[in-house]
Amino acid sequence: MWVLLNIRLNFRKVVETNEFEKGTLEVHEYQFVYRDKRVHLIDTPGFDDTHRSDREVLDDIARWMGTAYSQDIKLSGIIYLQRITDTRFSGSASRNLVMFKKLCGEECFKRVVLATTMWDLVDEAVGEAREKELTRTEHFWGQMIAGGSRVERHYGDRDSAMDILKYIVKYGKKDVLRVQKEMVDGKLTLDETSAGREVSREIIEQRKKYEDEIKKLQADREELIKMNELKAAEQLAKQQKEFEHKIRKGYEDQEKLRASLEQLQEQKAAELREMQEQLEETRQAFRAQMEDLERIKSQLEQAEPSSGCAVALRHQISTQEEGIEEVRRNLAEQEAIVEEKKRSSSINDLSGLVDFQLTKTYRFLPSTLRLGEGASSGYGAGNHGWIKGIINDCKGSVNQRTPLAYGDLSVLCYSILSIQGH
Repeated sequence: MWVLLNIRLNFRKVVETNEFEKGTLEVHEYQFVYRDKRVHLIDTPGFDDTHRSDREVLDDIARWMGTAYSQDIKLSGIIYLQRITDTRFSGSASRNLVMFKKLCGEECFKRVVLATTMWDLVDEAVGEAREKELTRTEHFWGQMIAGGSRVERHYGDRDSAMDILKYIVKYGKKDVLRVQKEMVDGKLTLDETSAGREVSREIIEQRKKYEDEIKKLQADREELIKMNELKAAEQLAKQQKEFEHKIRKGYEDQEKLRASLEQLQEQKAAELREMQEQLEETRQAFRAQMEDLERIKSQLEQAEPSSGCAVALRHQISTQEEGIEEVRRNLAEQEAIVEEKKRSSSINDLSGLVDFQLTKTYRFLPSTLRLGEGASSGYGAGNHGWIKGIINDCKGSVNQRTPLAYGDLSVLCYSILSIQGH
């Protein structure tokens, strides 16, 4: 079973750590055994990411999904997660839903489970009213329900989580996303796909807004200069440069959308090679600093303890150790980023493999999906919470790397929970 997870949380707000502050930045895959089925959880970045453009996010998702389909790997289902705590269907949520539809295509609506979360944080009557609005509004969930999508609730417990999974297991059929058909079967470049055209349309729309803002800023700046308000005029000039930078970035993104699946794969490989080269440079710098430190310590041993030379050497050692500690931190960060990139670059590289024991512990789960440890009730009941329920019901274990196989079940799980959210 394959599950594509688009879950983006600000972990610092929830568990007081900034380790995953930026949410999911790459496509990752995790797996475990549920009864006699091997379940694959695929975690993806989201389209309202404040750290990456929609084009960059689409690149990653399209590359991963296209590569999977080219290896005859298909999805068993799609889970779309929505917080019931949201008082209104925001612009970012609406945009995410549009992109979701473009990626999947109406032909896959019958494989979608529309699941609401965080029911323990709202009054049930309020939650039911919001759920009705979602299901009865055409441009929210109405169109998808008419196309065969199923609505479920997750109450933050194992039973409701397993109900979602059991439905997909019971259905048993597999489908192909529209973006997969377009890029693999149709040999389209990313900008020619439905999702790519939507991203391009948004870039053009944003560009027009930026151009209008620039015109206003220019007019206001000229007035300020006439009034000799040079400081204020300088601030407007800075704002204008920011808008001009965004316009250039939009043009670059549109150009990069003109990529085939093969080009996306090569771009990913090139990014990984560049990062590995940078990592090796950092390692070499670390080794060089360590050698310098040992040399200075050796000189200190030979110096007279109370001499001015010894004092200078001890100060040099202290300074050197501070620099080494900073390089050590940078090295650890780079190694983590490279490992993340490696995991997301190959479908068969299951470095995120989870080893579940019969005791139902899940301490081996990668920390992006580890739940319950010091988490608030709202966190456990959120869009991550249904995973915990599935994990706690796992039987058996997977204790070696197992490549994705044709017969495995696959479920796509998509969440609109944003970085700025709960």
